[in-house]
Amino acid sequence: MAETVQQALRDLFENNTAAVVHAIAGAGLAGFLLVGLNNTRRGEGLARDILRADCQILLTDAEHAPLLDGLDLGDVTVFDVASPEWRALVDGACPLEPYREVGPTIRSC
Repeated sequence: MAETVQQALRDLFENNTAAVVHAIAGAGLAGFLLVGLNNTRRGEGLARDILRADCQILLTDAEHAPLLDGLDLGDVTVFDVASPEWRALVDGACPLEPYREVGPTIRSC
């Protein structure tokens, strides 16, 4: 199993952009839930996945943004992570304060 987890982490960081890594780190520090969407899904199936996951904000890039064209995503706010709007939000954000500090745990086997 460890090999599967290691491969999954390798794939995650090798096949994604810096924006994805920043989103993962930011969500972890702030205590937010981050949902990764299956970018092989299309049309109504993708819309159902997004709505079922109860996404409030959807981050995309220029490569994947066309997958969202014409989809009814309700109140989901979509940001292109390469857009000036997203850059302005990131640049204007307050310093991130961790939701809580977590120390090491001691487990006995």
